[in-house]
Amino acid sequence: MNRGELSILVHPLTREERSDHESRAAWLGPPFPLDLDALPPRSEDIPLQYPSLRLGYSSATLPFTLEERRKLGDNVERILYGEKDAARAPPRD
Repeated sequence: MNRGELSILVHPLTREERSDHESRAAWLGPPFPLDLDALPPRSEDIPLQYPSLRLGYSSATLPFTLEERRKLGDNVERILYGEKDAARAPPRD
């Protein structure tokens, strides 16, 4: 992995933010203690994902059709084609 000396917390984005950070998370690198007091056990709001990019839950164009997803994926593949460290996409069925 290319994280260097960083520790990275990876977790899902659901309405159950405390569980997302506490029991549904994984660490890349050494774990750090988290103060979960500020996170509600359950929220009525859908969490934003990449709001500045308007992707994920924040996209105004959800849901994407299969063809739109393929076009987006093809574009990412073109961008990453020359990157030696980029993982290749699995073949399509």
